[in-house]
Amino acid sequence: MRCFMKESIFVSLKLGELIKKARKGKGFRQEDLADDLISTATISNIERGAYTVSKSKLEHVCSKLELDLENINLPEKEEFSEREMQFLLIMLEQDIDACNLEHAWKSLQNFSIASDHPLQAWFYYLKGKYYFKKNVWNQASVCFSKGIQVIDNFPEVIYSNISAACYNELSRIAYYQNDIEQALNYVNTGIEIFVQSGERVYLEYQLLVNKVIYLKNQKRIEEALRTLHLMWNEMDKIKSTEVLLNMYELHAELLNKTERYEEATTYALAGMELARIEGNHERLFDLWTVLGSSYIYLEQWNKAEQCLQSALRLKERIKKEYLLISTYTQLGKLYSTTGKVRVAIHTLEEAVRLGKQTNDAFRLCEALEVLGDCYLRKDKNKKAKKSYEEALYIAEQHALKVQARNILLKLACCCQKSDPENYQKYIESFFQMHIQLQERREIAMKLENQIDSLKLHSDPPGS
Repeated sequence: MRCFMKESIFVSLKLGELIKKARKGKGFRQEDLADDLISTATISNIERGAYTVSKSKLEHVCSKLELDLENINLPEKEEFSEREMQFLLIMLEQDIDACNLEHAWKSLQNFSIASDHPLQAWFYYLKGKYYFKKNVWNQASVCFSKGIQVIDNFPEVIYSNISAACYNELSRIAYYQNDIEQALNYVNTGIEIFVQSGERVYLEYQLLVNKVIYLKNQKRIEEALRTLHLMWNEMDKIKSTEVLLNMYELHAELLNKTERYEEATTYALAGMELARIEGNHERLFDLWTVLGSSYIYLEQWNKAEQCLQSALRLKERIKKEYLLISTYTQLGKLYSTTGKVRVAIHTLEEAVRLGKQTNDAFRLCEALEVLGDCYLRKDKNKKAKKSYEEALYIAEQHALKVQARNILLKLACCCQKSDPENYQKYIESFFQMHIQLQERREIAMKLENQIDSLKLHSDPPGS
């Protein structure tokens, strides 16, 4: 059986306008042209232009309007005016963000722009976003890097903040590839070059909130809180609900890390209200998990379990499966602490399975460490040691230095009585790592003080 592919035609802005004018000239509505072969929506897209459609459908519409398609100039790639190019790029970005990926890709392929035109930066940025959405990280990185190079060659268009946007996306790629140190380098560069009086004003807060996420994952809690605090007095300028929800969630998490558990519940509950109103199930899921963690620390076991189970009731609506890891980890910690060892181990093993399946190094490391804690609490030192060693390997591979330091101390505890040689090795490594972290903290504090004098002078909101 032979398979024939439909021939497609790229409808330019000019052709779309011509068809629209012909329809109106005959007094037809779009609905009047629609039939079993072509829908009103497709006719609307054709008239809008910058749209790829099957040749048979285009011919069908043209025949109804008595237009001779063969005599209409249809270049494969149209040379647009600058205004048309900007409009088309706006539409393409909307399509990509709305996940109309294949339509956007066809339009990008038919988009013609001179190699020495500054709008090439925007073009490469959109190609990068397309590849990012498709999880083709290498191709996405190449496109974002090319976008940055174009801006470097046209410094007069730095106000577009396309370069800062490219660095933001590169940081996300590094993060999803478990290279948090590189993610932080990229996001810091994006923050440094961001033009506050330029375009894409929302981007500054995306960059800052991503920086907080990366610092939190490196357990650089004080630095993360300092960056987050800089954002709160700018809250009235933040238009993105996603950024605001991230701020509430991160603040609650970081307050848990600094043992301010009651205050953490206040931020978590406020974020949950916003997530509920916006119908944002993923952020609501995360906030239930953070709130459950707060109640674990407050030893309010029933509330903690209710929160974590509420999160899991949303799991069918969660597209990012790696988010489940933290919830199972916290639930396992709760069961272990309350003496339900068997169910704790089963729950933590599920967290570890998901961590390996989704290749999330940070969450997997945390799940393995908590599983080791569960075994150690029951004096199962060999099993605890195995979990800790696996967690340590991941921490060292991905520069999770604080986690590595904590795990080294726990490994030393496992070996203290039965394996004095390894006990000494782990203790020495622990102290070396501790010194490195102290030095890094002092350097970071100096840098943060310098940044504070230049940007976003503010204090955290009153509670």
